[in-house]
Amino acid sequence: MNELRRVQRISCVSKCMLFHNGSKYSGVLEDISLCGALVTMTNSLPYVVRIGDTCSLLFCDDQQYCPGEYSSTVVRISTPKVGLQFVRPE
Repeated sequence: MNELRRVQRISCVSKCMLFHNGSKYSGVLEDISLCGALVTMTNSLPYVVRIGDTCSLLFCDDQQYCPGEYSSTVVRISTPKVGLQFVRPE
């Protein structure tokens, strides 16, 4: 199968959190690139999370100690994995 991505991804295993409409969900960052990330959720996401939704990704499991949130758009859902594309600030 040919690789269609234009940006190389780096594999990693790191705890993370996904914020969506005021709720937070724990996960594990599986891989990351300059454009996005693939997250495996610890628990299943509710059905209210849909492709095209905006969310925030934190690269840690404790919001108090995270350096920042990264705005993202949900581009793929394949339970328990969620594909995110980073949103560039305007």
